[in-house]
Amino acid sequence: MDGVAGRQTWNQLVAPLATGGSGEAVRAVQSQLAARGAGLLVDGAFGPSTRSAVASFQTGASLPADGVVDARTWGALVA
Repeated sequence: MDGVAGRQTWNQLVAPLATGGSGEAVRAVQSQLAARGAGLLVDGAFGPSTRSAVASFQTGASLPADGVVDARTWGALVA
């Protein structure tokens, strides 16, 4: 245990989010993306515009741009 929230930590803490998802976790992703300039409605519904914003963020973060918020994407969003 090193006190660092690294890859192992994120893999245990988060479930992937994708199109069709909803709720507070989606709202958190949308808020993080909106804070980075994505023109998203923060409504808690993971639809096509959220997927597109996630894929764009992933490209900019040198992550696989699949539009799914996995542990790597979460880590980059909150870094």
